Amino acid sequence: MKMINKIARDIAAIDNIMLNECPQKDKIWATQIGYALILTFVVLWGITFYSITIMNGGDVFFDAETKSVRFDSNIIETGEYVLYGVVSAIVALVVVLFDRAFYQSDWFMQMPYGAQISLWKKTGFWAGNILKITVRISISLFLAYTFSSFLELKFYESELLASMQKKHLKENKKAYDDMKTYAQKLEEEEDVLKQAEEKLIEKIKTLDSGVVVWSDDSVVRSLEEKKKSVEKEYEKMFAALDTEYHAKMKVVKEARNPLQQKLNAMQQEYDAVELKYQAEVGGLKEIEVGGKIIRASGIPTEGRRAKVYKKRMHQLKGKMRELSALLHNYDVKIQLLVEESAKNKEDLQVQNEHALAAIDAQLKEYKQKVQKGMQANAKTIMKRFEAQLKRVQKRLEDIAKNKQQYIEAHYKEIIHSPEFIPFRDGPMSRLIAMDEMKQDPKTGKEVGYFSWVVKGILIFLEIAPILAKMIFGPPTVYAAALQMQTKRATQRILENDGLSRDEIDELIAVEKKKMELEEAKKVLEQIRQERMSEERKTVFSQSQTKNYEEILKEVCTNRAA
Repeated sequence: MKMINKIARDIAAIDNIMLNECPQKDKIWATQIGYALILTFVVLWGITFYSITIMNGGDVFFDAETKSVRFDSNIIETGEYVLYGVVSAIVALVVVLFDRAFYQSDWFMQMPYGAQISLWKKTGFWAGNILKITVRISISLFLAYTFSSFLELKFYESELLASMQKKHLKENKKAYDDMKTYAQKLEEEEDVLKQAEEKLIEKIKTLDSGVVVWSDDSVVRSLEEKKKSVEKEYEKMFAALDTEYHAKMKVVKEARNPLQQKLNAMQQEYDAVELKYQAEVGGLKEIEVGGKIIRASGIPTEGRRAKVYKKRMHQLKGKMRELSALLHNYDVKIQLLVEESAKNKEDLQVQNEHALAAIDAQLKEYKQKVQKGMQANAKTIMKRFEAQLKRVQKRLEDIAKNKQQYIEAHYKEIIHSPEFIPFRDGPMSRLIAMDEMKQDPKTGKEVGYFSWVVKGILIFLEIAPILAKMIFGPPTVYAAALQMQTKRATQRILENDGLSRDEIDELIAVEKKKMELEEAKKVLEQIRQERMSEERKTVFSQSQTKNYEEILKEVCTNRAA
């Protein structure tokens, strides 16, 4: 774990030798800064790598099997993954190195803890910090906006692709309809050729067997359809005759029925009057007529009542004869209608039979002619059928084998035409689609809210480590030591301003050896505190003392010079 912490501090550009002289909290804080830089790199690398994959885009394909348009994302190859990883690492390193430089400069902006500093210096100190923070926040806002734009394009990838695909299909509706029609025509042609193949095979078999399959003959089918048509036509004519007969019969019966009812009523009245007359003449005192008892005179003579009854009977007989004559006329009309209807049906039936017989004669004559022709030209017809079958089978084989190629060639021809608008899947196309989503009254509000949330999260991730270091970071001894060391080294160089370049290099080398000596002393102290064998401790002490003495001697000589 110590090694990992040391690596984290090295990443944060911390001087571990100087940090060893500082309190433990300074080490913890310096280690935390290192981890913050590592996490910043990881987050930025992940966001960049995730977002940059939209550069891969997608393409449109026409599926011949389903006769529909398919949208596929381009497959990312291993080399592309490596390239995206390298680019993402470069982007993350640029930001992390900028933050690292920011942290290094901040060590010199911290006021020593408990130092007495004037108000003007404090004001200048805070003004410088505020200026640096403002610049860094501005950069964070720019980076957050940039990263969030790419992240949104990735987050809403499915919705954006759906919108772009819908727009693409709308723009090229005519072209894709043409492709679907072309594929359907190939399938229809294939079905027609299969049917033709089956019929030709059947014809060849029939020709070999000498039996004709008339159902495949167009002339026979035409004559049979004509026969069916004639039958249907005569059925309609028979139905029309029946309709006409019933209509006329209805008119006659409607005129006859009231007369018949009137005659029946008169007959009933005549019968009743006759009974009354017989009662008067017979000398009956009463008689039952129609369920009623009617009284008579009881005198067996033709009196006044009998004469009245006799006169009424005479009147009724006259009217009844007139009605009977009228009814007889209507009965004659009905009989004539029946005979006329039967005659018409008989004539129509004869016409129907003649028409059907004429068609049957044509069918018989044609079949005889075909059979004679087949017998006379069997070889020629067989060769013609076989040649047709070969052409059909060749075309079928060509379609089955090369249908996909035909469709692809037609598809390429269409997509390379000036009228076709290609499908564009790139950052600019997705940004346009994203703007359209934000302007959509249905989804614009939610998309805009999510966009601000993403920007806020990225801004926080960007500036949180900086704010923690510059505003909320504790005062450290390391900052004061680093400022003092830099100050002394700067003064020493300024005091020796007249020295040559070689002399300045020598002074720097002396300072470096002094630091090595201090480090060696610390190591020696740690080794001495360990429990080691007396012999190893003695040998190591002598060798180290000798080296230290040589270094001290050289330093003293250089100082004297």
